[in-house]
Amino acid sequence: MHNGFHPQTILRNLNQRNLRDIQISGHILSNFKKDGDVLYFEANKKFMEQFSLNSFEASQFVNVLANIDDNRCW
Repeated sequence: MHNGFHPQTILRNLNQRNLRDIQISGHILSNFKKDGDVLYFEANKKFMEQFSLNSFEASQFVNVLANIDDNRCW
């Protein structure tokens, strides 16, 4: 672009994920539980130690189970 604005570069940077985040998301997606129409994952001490997460970092993965069919996540 002539004005220096490159939306593709911005979008690529906004959507970039690192391998560790993908591994954590994969663990959550592989180990969640279902109760009725509620999907949930317990980010317990073992999980946080396994991925070296503190509670704030673990909370960043709250939406991993969002928008899966007609289920709700918790």
